[in-house]
Amino acid sequence: LGELRMPHGGSKRASLSFMGNDLLVSTGKGHMIRHNLLDGTVVASAFHDLAQRSEEFAWQAACGFEGQDTRVAHLSLRKVSSMSPSMLGWQPSIVSMDVAASAKPAFFA
Repeated sequence: LGELRMPHGGSKRASLSFMGNDLLVSTGKGHMIRHNLLDGTVVASAFHDLAQRSEEFAWQAACGFEGQDTRVAHLSLRKVSSMSPSMLGWQPSIVSMDVAASAKPAFFA
């Protein structure tokens, strides 16, 4: 059992996923941090700006790619409209990016 500090920023949404022996914590405000589950060290941290794109874009979660050490997939929803204004909806979107190794996470400095 243990305790893990969440990245600050007041996000309403957070995602937890496993990447091998690491735990990836990602928030809707754009913060990502990877902790090693064996010794608690910070393996990597990064920032994504997916949540700040527009009101028509809603970040949902993140997870690591199987067999890839640094790639992360972000699931988001994008608002779409059809020819009729009454037919609004959300379409899923996946964006991948690297979470590079870092000695110290910038948002915990």
